[in-house]
Amino acid sequence: MSAAATLLRLAVAALDRNDASGARELLAAVLALPAEGVPTATRADLPEIATLASFARSVDASPRTVRRWIAAGRVPASAVVGQGRGLRVDVQRALQALREGVRFDASDAGRAHVARRARLRVIDSPARKGSP
Repeated sequence: MSAAATLLRLAVAALDRNDASGARELLAAVLALPAEGVPTATRADLPEIATLASFARSVDASPRTVRRWIAAGRVPASAVVGQGRGLRVDVQRALQALREGVRFDASDAGRAHVARRARLRVIDSPARKGSP
């Protein structure tokens, strides 16, 4: 359970006990917490290009989450260099996109879909060969 969820539960319990001032302090603490899912890395010493794992560490996320951000378009394709084990991330472009909450339009999503479909192979099954 996240810190925000725990503090909210405590605030509700304080309200149940008619402790409005305690609930107010707990809610103020929730609002003071940094937003979840927003990268916290702002250091000037970040490298220009980083491996997926090192970029994930710098934004307090797992490599799996960063891959999902890339697939969903939260990290633009222009910020990704290479593929597979050699995948690297342009740190400044990726952080800027994550901070701005950039979403890409349908044409970007369409290009990504077409690229994924192009990598698929069609396998003819024996059942399909006999059908018109």
